[in-house]
Amino acid sequence: MNKKYSIILIILLIIILGILFLPRNSKITTDEEIESMKKEAEEFVLLMMNGEYKAANEKIILGKRKLIKAEKIETNWREITSQYGELKKISRMEYFRGSLAILIPIKRIHVILDFERGRMFMNIYFNNDNKISGFGYGNYGYKKPST
Repeated sequence: MNKKYSIILIILLIIILGILFLPRNSKITTDEEIESMKKEAEEFVLLMMNGEYKAANEKIILGKRKLIKAEKIETNWREITSQYGELKKISRMEYFRGSLAILIPIKRIHVILDFERGRMFMNIYFNNDNKISGFGYGNYGYKKPST
């Protein structure tokens, strides 16, 4: 069997395993749970905006230990605000459900942030208990401010 067919076979196997196991690992997220996650996401963003990095860090649940330090959250937020200016408002929040490598269900709130000099997004990820488990920033699709 050549390499091309081996890769295709592996991909098909991953897809089949995802189809078999994903429904068991995931449950339907109710509208109330989505609203609760949106509220948590908004509180998380507002804590960072107000410089309460330790409190923001306390909202992140990563298993038995913290992998993200409050200082790292502060550094990231300060880098963003130095480039984009102060946060003016949260424009929109949307719930998305997907999967990572087909097998791991992912719930996230996609938050659109309007700053003084531009717009960017933040993805806030949630675990199966609907607690924040991580986050990331990006400006894909939005014009980066000129510095």
